[in-house]
Amino acid sequence: MLTISNDIVEERIMSRNPNNWINKSREDIDVACKELIETQNRLRIQSSKSMVPTIEINTDNKEWDK
Repeated sequence: MLTISNDIVEERIMSRNPNNWINKSREDIDVACKELIETQNRLRIQSSKSMVPTIEINTDNKEWDK
């Protein structure tokens, strides 16, 4: 499971499609960040219940070759 840290959620979410965020309000940005964090947390919970082996890879540093 690829994840990002809570403290860089805004930076990463806005870097994906910068033009989509130009006219968004602070509230819209905060909601999107909160939703991403909540989704990651739900996925962590579900993966812990799964019999399928799962690893979590933090992608904060964008070290794609690792």
